[in-house]
Amino acid sequence: MNPLEIKKTRKNLNLTQTEFGKLFGLGLRTVQMWESGERIMTESVKIVLQNYLNKKNGVESNADICLLYTSPSPRDS
Repeated sequence: MNPLEIKKTRKNLNLTQTEFGKLFGLGLRTVQMWESGERIMTESVKIVLQNYLNKKNGVESNADICLLYTSPSPRDS
């Protein structure tokens, strides 16, 4: 996403820069840098944002699927 797309997305969500940053566990300054082009949004943040937008729009996502790892059972030997 380019800086204008990030700002437009945030404004479409009616969020302040601080609120937008909190979606990702990030601060105001990071969002300011994304919107000014000083910093590029990482791929992982783009995925989180896309999942958020999908949920907001009622779109199913496979990203909610997670794998549960369990230690091997003694019965498995």
